[in-house]
Amino acid sequence: NISPGDELKETATKMRALGAIGVTPDGRWFAYSKAGGALDVGIPCQAPAALGDMDSSDTACKLVTSITTYAITVKYLRFSTTWGTVGGSTGATKDLFKDGFVWLVSGTGAGQMLRIKGNTTGSSGTAGQYTDIQLRDAERLHEAIDTQVTAVLRRNKYDGVIEYAGLATITGEIVGVPPMDVTSGYYFWLQTKGTCPVLTDGTVVMGQVVIPSTSTGVQAVQAIVTATGIDLMNTLRDQRVGIVLVVAGDTKYSLVNLELA
Repeated sequence: NISPGDELKETATKMRALGAIGVTPDGRWFAYSKAGGALDVGIPCQAPAALGDMDSSDTACKLVTSITTYAITVKYLRFSTTWGTVGGSTGATKDLFKDGFVWLVSGTGAGQMLRIKGNTTGSSGTAGQYTDIQLRDAERLHEAIDTQVTAVLRRNKYDGVIEYAGLATITGEIVGVPPMDVTSGYYFWLQTKGTCPVLTDGTVVMGQVVIPSTSTGVQAVQAIVTATGIDLMNTLRDQRVGIVLVVAGDTKYSLVNLELA
């Protein structure tokens, strides 16, 4: 539970696991998040961009070959960081993937997913470099794997959320709306469900769905278009943000019942 008023506080230090769910007494849901930039109240936020080779289903994302088999008792997985620009030019910095996930895409034991407790530093593009992905205390493989497994490392989607800036620049799904202005790099409660003012693009209709604005550079939600054919199909494929409760005009803040995970 979140005590009344705590959803309007931010801290420079991390107080709990990213993605932890909090609920206020009035039934609104929030996800504990870190701001990847300065955030404004009522502007939809999106998950941070992927980190390059290590943060995709690239076949080069492999366990190091010096360990031939990982048993179900292991507490860490060792990944090579010798390719591409893992995590950018600085490589895999310490705890870059903390509170994130590792899952196995193909090979023996594929389909497993584990929560990441933290990771060691690993340089990018340097022979013999690696990062140890430490599993959370209760997390273990339920099937042994070998080094031919292809895996993906993914930061927590609430680790460095940024403001949505229009469909042409989206880097991830819409994850919530801040209930206050947030300082870059600070931790806060990002609203995901329940009654919330959200910036509106164009005309919305009470009781109808809103989606992320399909206009470039517009940090807002909009109604599904009333067109037919391909235009309508395109908007139906966009993410459902919530249902309009009270209509406000263009560039104003409508009241929306958020329906985000």
